[in-house]
Amino acid sequence: MPCVREVAMRLALAAVAASSSAAALATGASVGAGDGPQLLIITTPTDFTEAMELVLSSGGACRNFSFTVNNSDLVGGTQQLQGPLMDNRPNIYNKWWTPSNDIEMFLTECCGLSPHGCACHIMDRVGVIPAYPLEQFQYLVAVANFSNRSAESHPSDGRVNVMSPDWRNIAKAMTSTFEQVFNMTDGPEGWGAKCLSGQVSEEVIGKLSDFTGGCTDEAGNFSDFMDAYPDINAFVNCSDGCKQCKTTGLCRDPDEFFAAATDLCDDTTTVRAYLYCFLDANSEFFGTGYGPSGAEFMTIPNLHIKNAGEISVLDFNASGACDKLV
Repeated sequence: MPCVREVAMRLALAAVAASSSAAALATGASVGAGDGPQLLIITTPTDFTEAMELVLSSGGACRNFSFTVNNSDLVGGTQQLQGPLMDNRPNIYNKWWTPSNDIEMFLTECCGLSPHGCACHIMDRVGVIPAYPLEQFQYLVAVANFSNRSAESHPSDGRVNVMSPDWRNIAKAMTSTFEQVFNMTDGPEGWGAKCLSGQVSEEVIGKLSDFTGGCTDEAGNFSDFMDAYPDINAFVNCSDGCKQCKTTGLCRDPDEFFAAATDLCDDTTTVRAYLYCFLDANSEFFGTGYGPSGAEFMTIPNLHIKNAGEISVLDFNASGACDKLV
Protein backbone atom coordinates (compact mmCIF):
# COMPACT_ATOMS: atom_id res chain seq x y z
CA MET A 1 0.00 0.00 0.00
CA PRO A 2 1.26 3.52 -0.72
CA CYS A 3 2.43 5.55 2.17
CA VAL A 4 -0.06 8.41 2.51
CA ARG A 5 1.50 11.69 3.61
CA GLU A 6 -1.18 14.32 3.79
CA VAL A 7 1.22 17.24 4.17
CA ALA A 8 1.59 20.52 2.38
CA MET A 9 3.13 19.99 -1.03
CA ARG A 10 6.00 22.36 -0.37
CA LEU A 11 7.08 20.19 2.58
CA ALA A 12 6.99 17.09 0.43
CA LEU A 13 9.12 18.76 -2.21
CA ALA A 14 11.55 19.98 0.38
CA ALA A 15 12.03 16.40 1.46
CA VAL A 16 12.67 15.36 -2.15
CA ALA A 17 15.19 18.14 -2.56
CA ALA A 18 17.19 17.00 0.46
CA SER A 19 20.33 15.13 -0.52
CA SER A 20 19.43 11.91 1.23
CA SER A 21 16.03 11.86 -0.42
CA ALA A 22 17.51 12.62 -3.82
CA ALA A 23 19.91 9.72 -3.40
CA ALA A 24 17.07 7.45 -2.46
CA LEU A 25 15.11 8.49 -5.51
CA ALA A 26 18.11 7.88 -7.74
CA THR A 27 18.26 4.27 -6.57
CA GLY A 28 14.54 3.77 -6.99
CA ALA A 29 13.71 3.85 -3.29
CA SER A 30 10.66 5.64 -1.90
CA VAL A 31 11.01 8.74 0.23
CA GLY A 32 9.81 8.70 3.81
CA ALA A 33 8.61 5.91 6.02
CA GLY A 34 6.87 2.87 4.65
CA ASP A 35 7.04 0.84 1.44
CA GLY A 36 5.80 1.73 -2.00
CA PRO A 37 5.35 5.04 -3.75
CA GLN A 38 4.64 8.20 -1.84
CA LEU A 39 1.13 9.54 -2.34
CA LEU A 40 1.18 13.31 -2.72
CA ILE A 41 -2.22 14.88 -2.17
CA ILE A 42 -3.01 18.06 -4.09
CA THR A 43 -5.54 20.47 -2.62
CA THR A 44 -4.54 23.94 -3.81
CA PRO A 45 -3.29 25.48 -7.08
CA THR A 46 0.15 25.88 -5.50
CA ASP A 47 0.20 22.19 -4.57
CA PHE A 48 -0.28 21.32 -8.23
CA THR A 49 2.44 23.58 -9.59
CA GLU A 50 4.91 22.29 -7.00
CA ALA A 51 4.00 18.70 -7.86
CA MET A 52 4.48 19.38 -11.58
CA GLU A 53 7.84 21.00 -10.81
CA LEU A 54 8.80 17.73 -9.13
CA VAL A 55 7.62 15.74 -12.15
CA LEU A 56 9.56 17.86 -14.64
CA SER A 57 12.79 18.02 -12.65
CA SER A 58 13.06 14.52 -11.17
CA GLY A 59 14.54 12.78 -14.21
CA GLY A 60 12.06 9.94 -14.00
CA ALA A 61 12.26 9.57 -10.22
CA CYS A 62 8.68 10.87 -10.16
CA ARG A 63 7.67 7.25 -10.74
CA ASN A 64 8.28 6.80 -7.03
CA PHE A 65 5.28 9.05 -6.40
CA SER A 66 1.58 8.80 -7.03
CA PHE A 67 -0.64 11.85 -7.14
CA THR A 68 -4.22 12.53 -6.26
CA VAL A 69 -6.22 15.75 -6.50
CA ASN A 70 -8.71 15.80 -3.63
CA ASN A 71 -10.24 19.16 -4.54
CA SER A 72 -12.77 18.85 -7.36
CA ASP A 73 -12.92 22.65 -7.64
CA LEU A 74 -9.43 22.82 -9.14
CA VAL A 75 -9.29 23.50 -12.87
CA GLY A 76 -6.31 23.83 -15.20
CA GLY A 77 -5.65 25.69 -18.42
CA THR A 78 -2.90 25.93 -21.01
CA GLN A 79 -1.10 29.16 -21.84
CA GLN A 80 0.45 28.96 -25.32
CA LEU A 81 1.69 32.53 -25.37
CA GLN A 82 3.09 34.12 -22.24
CA GLY A 83 1.51 37.39 -21.14
CA PRO A 84 -0.61 39.09 -18.48
CA LEU A 85 -4.00 37.63 -19.46
CA MET A 86 -5.38 34.18 -18.75
CA ASP A 87 -5.21 33.57 -22.51
CA ASN A 88 -2.86 35.73 -24.57
CA ARG A 89 -3.71 34.48 -28.04
CA PRO A 90 -4.80 37.25 -30.42
CA ASN A 91 -8.51 38.11 -30.37
CA ILE A 92 -9.39 35.56 -27.69
CA TYR A 93 -11.56 36.92 -24.89
CA ASN A 94 -12.29 33.79 -22.85
CA LYS A 95 -10.35 31.09 -21.02
CA TRP A 96 -10.80 27.34 -21.41
CA TRP A 97 -10.32 25.04 -18.41
CA THR A 98 -10.04 21.30 -17.88
CA PRO A 99 -11.40 19.59 -14.73
CA SER A 100 -9.50 18.28 -11.73
CA ASN A 101 -9.38 14.67 -12.92
CA ASP A 102 -7.49 15.78 -16.03
CA ILE A 103 -4.87 17.78 -14.18
CA GLU A 104 -4.28 14.81 -11.89
CA MET A 105 -3.71 12.65 -14.96
CA PHE A 106 -1.16 15.08 -16.42
CA LEU A 107 1.12 14.61 -13.39
CA THR A 108 1.41 10.89 -14.08
CA GLU A 109 1.55 11.12 -17.85
CA CYS A 110 4.30 13.78 -17.89
CA CYS A 111 6.61 11.76 -15.65
CA GLY A 112 9.79 11.16 -17.64
CA LEU A 113 8.99 13.74 -20.32
CA SER A 114 10.92 16.93 -20.95
CA PRO A 115 9.13 20.20 -20.16
CA HIS A 116 8.55 20.75 -23.89
CA GLY A 117 7.33 17.18 -24.34
CA CYS A 118 4.96 17.55 -21.39
CA ALA A 119 3.64 20.86 -22.73
CA CYS A 120 2.92 19.32 -26.12
CA HIS A 121 1.35 16.27 -24.49
CA ILE A 122 -1.01 18.44 -22.43
CA MET A 123 -1.97 20.41 -25.54
CA ASP A 124 -2.74 17.18 -27.35
CA ARG A 125 -4.78 15.78 -24.46
CA VAL A 126 -6.99 18.87 -24.26
CA GLY A 127 -7.55 18.78 -28.02
CA VAL A 128 -5.53 21.86 -28.97
CA ILE A 129 -3.37 21.85 -32.06
CA PRO A 130 -1.20 24.97 -31.78
CA ALA A 131 -1.38 27.19 -34.84
CA TYR A 132 2.08 28.53 -34.01
CA PRO A 133 5.07 27.44 -31.89
CA LEU A 134 4.74 27.67 -28.14
CA GLU A 135 6.30 30.75 -26.59
CA GLN A 136 7.29 30.11 -22.97
CA PHE A 137 4.44 27.68 -22.31
CA GLN A 138 2.72 28.06 -18.97
CA TYR A 139 0.07 26.05 -17.14
CA LEU A 140 -2.52 27.79 -14.97
CA VAL A 141 -4.41 26.17 -12.10
CA ALA A 142 -7.30 27.95 -10.40
CA VAL A 143 -9.97 27.37 -7.78
CA ALA A 144 -13.25 27.48 -9.68
CA ASN A 145 -16.64 28.80 -8.75
CA PHE A 146 -18.95 26.82 -11.03
CA SER A 147 -21.44 29.65 -11.21
CA ASN A 148 -22.26 29.81 -14.94
CA ARG A 149 -21.78 33.58 -14.62
CA SER A 150 -19.37 36.08 -16.12
CA ALA A 151 -16.09 36.44 -14.25
CA GLU A 152 -15.34 39.46 -12.08
CA SER A 153 -12.02 41.00 -11.12
CA HIS A 154 -10.73 40.50 -7.58
CA PRO A 155 -13.34 37.96 -6.36
CA SER A 156 -13.62 38.14 -2.59
CA ASP A 157 -13.24 34.39 -2.11
CA GLY A 158 -10.45 34.02 -4.67
CA ARG A 159 -12.50 31.69 -6.85
CA VAL A 160 -12.65 32.23 -10.60
CA ASN A 161 -16.15 32.16 -12.08
CA VAL A 162 -16.41 29.23 -14.48
CA MET A 163 -19.28 28.19 -16.71
CA SER A 164 -20.38 25.18 -18.66
CA PRO A 165 -20.09 26.46 -22.24
CA ASP A 166 -23.51 25.69 -23.63
CA TRP A 167 -25.20 28.11 -26.01
CA ARG A 168 -27.25 29.78 -23.29
CA ASN A 169 -24.39 30.38 -20.89
CA ILE A 170 -21.90 31.78 -23.37
CA ALA A 171 -24.52 33.87 -25.16
CA LYS A 172 -25.63 35.41 -21.86
CA ALA A 173 -22.01 36.15 -20.95
CA MET A 174 -21.15 37.51 -24.38
CA THR A 175 -22.03 41.12 -23.63
CA SER A 176 -19.53 41.17 -20.74
CA THR A 177 -16.76 41.01 -23.36
CA PHE A 178 -17.94 43.86 -25.60
CA GLU A 179 -16.01 46.57 -23.77
CA GLN A 180 -12.79 44.56 -24.03
CA VAL A 181 -13.30 43.49 -27.64
CA PHE A 182 -14.56 46.76 -29.11
CA ASN A 183 -12.72 49.08 -26.73
CA MET A 184 -15.90 51.00 -25.97
CA THR A 185 -18.42 51.22 -23.16
CA ASP A 186 -22.15 50.63 -23.13
CA GLY A 187 -24.57 53.39 -24.09
CA PRO A 188 -25.86 55.07 -27.25
CA GLU A 189 -22.35 56.13 -28.25
CA GLY A 190 -20.90 52.71 -27.59
CA TRP A 191 -21.78 49.08 -28.16
CA GLY A 192 -25.21 49.64 -26.60
CA ALA A 193 -26.29 51.26 -29.86
CA LYS A 194 -26.15 47.81 -31.45
CA CYS A 195 -27.50 45.83 -28.50
CA LEU A 196 -30.52 47.79 -27.31
CA SER A 197 -31.70 45.08 -24.90
CA GLY A 198 -28.26 44.76 -23.30
CA GLN A 199 -28.16 40.98 -23.77
CA VAL A 200 -28.58 38.28 -26.39
CA SER A 201 -32.24 37.55 -26.99
CA GLU A 202 -33.98 34.31 -26.01
CA GLU A 203 -35.01 33.87 -29.63
CA VAL A 204 -31.40 33.82 -30.79
CA ILE A 205 -30.39 31.43 -28.01
CA GLY A 206 -33.19 29.11 -29.06
CA LYS A 207 -32.04 29.14 -32.67
CA LEU A 208 -28.41 28.49 -31.74
CA SER A 209 -29.52 25.56 -29.58
CA ASP A 210 -30.69 23.75 -32.71
CA PHE A 211 -27.06 23.40 -33.79
CA THR A 212 -25.12 21.05 -31.51
CA GLY A 213 -23.42 18.83 -34.07
CA GLY A 214 -20.08 20.59 -34.41
CA CYS A 215 -18.21 18.99 -37.31
CA THR A 216 -19.88 15.60 -36.96
CA ASP A 217 -22.20 14.08 -39.56
CA GLU A 218 -25.18 14.50 -37.25
CA ALA A 219 -28.03 16.89 -37.94
CA GLY A 220 -27.48 20.37 -36.58
CA ASN A 221 -23.78 20.49 -37.43
CA PHE A 222 -21.91 23.62 -38.47
CA SER A 223 -22.47 22.91 -42.16
CA ASP A 224 -26.20 22.91 -41.47
CA PHE A 225 -25.83 26.27 -39.75
CA MET A 226 -24.03 27.67 -42.78
CA ASP A 227 -26.83 26.45 -45.01
CA ALA A 228 -29.47 28.02 -42.76
CA TYR A 229 -27.55 31.27 -42.23
CA PRO A 230 -25.40 31.81 -45.34
CA ASP A 231 -24.29 35.28 -44.22
CA ILE A 232 -21.88 33.51 -41.83
CA ASN A 233 -19.65 33.02 -44.89
CA ALA A 234 -18.60 36.66 -44.57
CA PHE A 235 -16.84 35.71 -41.33
CA VAL A 236 -15.72 32.12 -41.90
CA ASN A 237 -14.46 30.26 -44.97
CA CYS A 238 -15.08 26.51 -44.74
CA SER A 239 -14.42 25.63 -48.36
CA ASP A 240 -11.78 23.08 -47.30
CA GLY A 241 -14.16 21.31 -44.93
CA CYS A 242 -15.69 21.85 -41.51
CA LYS A 243 -12.50 21.08 -39.57
CA GLN A 244 -10.43 23.33 -41.83
CA CYS A 245 -12.49 26.52 -41.52
CA LYS A 246 -10.53 29.76 -41.65
CA THR A 247 -11.60 33.15 -40.36
CA THR A 248 -11.85 36.10 -42.72
CA GLY A 249 -10.46 39.57 -42.10
CA LEU A 250 -13.90 40.64 -40.89
CA CYS A 251 -13.66 38.02 -38.15
CA ARG A 252 -10.15 38.98 -37.09
CA ASP A 253 -10.64 42.73 -36.77
CA PRO A 254 -12.98 43.87 -33.97
CA ASP A 255 -13.40 47.34 -35.51
CA GLU A 256 -14.44 45.90 -38.87
CA PHE A 257 -16.73 43.42 -37.15
CA PHE A 258 -18.48 46.16 -35.19
CA ALA A 259 -18.87 48.36 -38.25
CA ALA A 260 -20.42 45.49 -40.24
CA ALA A 261 -22.81 44.34 -37.48
CA THR A 262 -26.33 45.70 -37.62
CA ASP A 263 -27.39 44.09 -34.33
CA LEU A 264 -25.05 42.37 -31.88
CA CYS A 265 -27.74 40.74 -29.76
CA ASP A 266 -30.82 40.01 -31.87
CA ASP A 267 -29.31 38.72 -35.11
CA THR A 268 -28.50 35.00 -35.07
CA THR A 269 -25.75 35.17 -37.70
CA THR A 270 -23.98 38.05 -35.94
CA VAL A 271 -24.15 36.37 -32.53
CA ARG A 272 -22.82 33.07 -33.94
CA ALA A 273 -20.06 34.94 -35.77
CA TYR A 274 -19.07 36.81 -32.61
CA LEU A 275 -18.89 33.61 -30.61
CA TYR A 276 -16.73 32.07 -33.34
CA CYS A 277 -14.45 35.05 -33.85
CA PHE A 278 -13.86 36.21 -30.28
CA LEU A 279 -14.96 33.48 -27.85
CA ASP A 280 -13.30 30.50 -29.54
CA ALA A 281 -16.60 28.75 -30.34
CA ASN A 282 -15.31 27.45 -33.66
CA SER A 283 -16.91 25.09 -36.16
CA GLU A 284 -16.25 22.07 -33.93
CA PHE A 285 -17.97 23.66 -30.93
CA PHE A 286 -21.07 21.73 -29.79
CA GLY A 287 -22.67 24.30 -27.51
CA THR A 288 -23.71 21.59 -25.05
CA GLY A 289 -21.04 22.06 -22.37
CA TYR A 290 -19.29 18.93 -23.61
CA GLY A 291 -16.54 18.19 -26.11
CA PRO A 292 -15.31 14.91 -27.60
CA SER A 293 -13.41 14.07 -24.39
CA GLY A 294 -16.06 15.09 -21.87
CA ALA A 295 -17.16 18.12 -19.88
CA GLU A 296 -15.63 21.49 -20.77
CA PHE A 297 -15.39 24.69 -18.76
CA MET A 298 -14.84 28.32 -19.69
CA THR A 299 -14.31 31.69 -18.07
CA ILE A 300 -15.69 34.81 -19.75
CA PRO A 301 -14.28 37.44 -20.07
CA ASN A 302 -10.51 36.97 -20.36
CA LEU A 303 -9.13 38.66 -17.25
CA HIS A 304 -5.64 39.61 -16.12
CA ILE A 305 -4.21 36.70 -14.18
CA LYS A 306 -3.34 38.87 -11.19
CA ASN A 307 -6.94 40.12 -10.97
CA ALA A 308 -8.80 36.89 -11.73
CA GLY A 309 -8.54 35.07 -8.40
CA GLU A 310 -6.46 32.35 -6.79
CA ILE A 311 -4.41 31.19 -9.77
CA SER A 312 -1.02 29.49 -9.68
CA VAL A 313 1.12 29.79 -12.81
CA LEU A 314 3.85 27.30 -13.70
CA ASP A 315 6.39 28.38 -16.31
CA PHE A 316 7.61 25.31 -18.19
CA ASN A 317 10.51 27.21 -19.83
CA ALA A 318 9.40 25.46 -23.00
CA SER A 319 9.12 27.01 -26.44
CA GLY A 320 8.99 25.67 -29.97
CA ALA A 321 6.69 23.78 -32.29
CA CYS A 322 4.87 20.62 -31.23
CA ASP A 323 5.80 18.76 -34.39
CA LYS A 324 5.35 15.36 -32.81
CA LEU A 325 2.80 15.20 -30.04
CA VAL A 326 3.65 12.76 -27.28
